[in-house]
Amino acid sequence: MCFSTEASFAAAAVITTSGIIAYKKAGNNDIRFIAIFPIFFGFHQFIEGWVWLASLYDSFAGLLEVSTYGFIIFAWIIWPVVIPVTLWRVEHQPKRKKILFWMTMLGCAVTLVLSFFLLTKEITAEIVDHSIIYDYGGHTSSS
Repeated sequence: MCFSTEASFAAAAVITTSGIIAYKKAGNNDIRFIAIFPIFFGFHQFIEGWVWLASLYDSFAGLLEVSTYGFIIFAWIIWPVVIPVTLWRVEHQPKRKKILFWMTMLGCAVTLVLSFFLLTKEITAEIVDHSIIYDYGGHTSSS
């Protein structure tokens, strides 16, 4: 998402703080599940800040692999499951709940496929034109 180290860490700070405030203000337990999204997203941006640092500075190079995999685990494993499960949990209308159940199953299927890549391919990160390119076995995606 971000285009620099500073932007990733600033986004992490603002988004996480907003999430903490939202979580504290959410009186209903169901809403708290949704209010926690910004906290997770802020943490995801924080990890990407470390990808930036490790890519740019030799003194942080030892953290590149762990931060890259941390970022990818969030993007590929956590988000595709957590988002539909949370929405399914807070929905009360049966028709919508059924749709969200199937979205949850789709998220689980996507996670299984991406887990295969995570376990069988080397994932690398490099900065190209103010973006981080994540390469997984000859295929790339950017953030």
